[in-house]
Amino acid sequence: TPYVALKLAMSLDGRIAAAPGERTRISGPEAEQEVHRLRTGFDGVLVGGGTVRADDPRLTVRMAPSGRTPVRRLILDSRGQLPASAALFEDVADAPVHVFTRQDLDEGDIERLESAGAQVHPVPHGENGLDLLAVLSVAWEIGVESILCEGGARLAQSLLREGLVQRLYAIVAPVTLGSDGVSAFSEHAESLDWSSFSPALAPQTLGRDTLIVLDRDER
Repeated sequence: TPYVALKLAMSLDGRIAAAPGERTRISGPEAEQEVHRLRTGFDGVLVGGGTVRADDPRLTVRMAPSGRTPVRRLILDSRGQLPASAALFEDVADAPVHVFTRQDLDEGDIERLESAGAQVHPVPHGENGLDLLAVLSVAWEIGVESILCEGGARLAQSLLREGLVQRLYAIVAPVTLGSDGVSAFSEHAESLDWSSFSPALAPQTLGRDTLIVLDRDER
C-alpha cells in the first residue's frame, strides 16, 4: 500500500472547523503555502467527500513550484454524491480525479461522475464506511505510491485507528473555536493510540502558526 501522511490544520482547542459543514479558514497564508509545497512530494492527495462538499477545494499545487508530475486527487465518496460543479473537476485534464465508491452504487451515479471527468473505483464497504485498505490497494495499483490525506475528521480518525498513517503534519493555529467546532479527531479521540508516534522534526513556525511533524515508529 502507499506511504500515507496525514495533514490537519487545527485550532488550539483541537478543532478543524467552526461547525459541521462550515468552511473555516484556520491557518494563515504561510501555512497554506507550505501545504502546497508538501503536495508536490506526494503522488496523490486524499480527502473525504464531505470535505469536498463543505470546502470545494481544488487540491492542486498553485502556491509552490510544480512537482515532477501533477498530483492526483483521490476522493472517498461512497454514495456518489459529489456535485459535477465541484472545483476539482475544472482542471481534471491536468490533475486526474479518482473517486472511490461503494460497490453497489447505482450505475447512473457512476456515469454522472465519469461524465464530470472522474475515474471511478468501486471498493468494498463495511459498517464504518469504505474499506480503507482496499482504497489504498487500488491507489497502489494505479501508480499512487504516496498519499497526503487532508481530511476530514472521520477519515483522519479511521486511518489512524487502522494504523495506516506513517506521518502526521499538524498545523496548529493560535485561535480557539469552542465546543460547537468540529473536533480534529472526532468524538472518539481518546481511543486513538499515539504511543507509536514520535517527533520527526523540530517544530516549525509558519507565520503565526506552528507545524508539528510526527512519524510512526517502525516496530
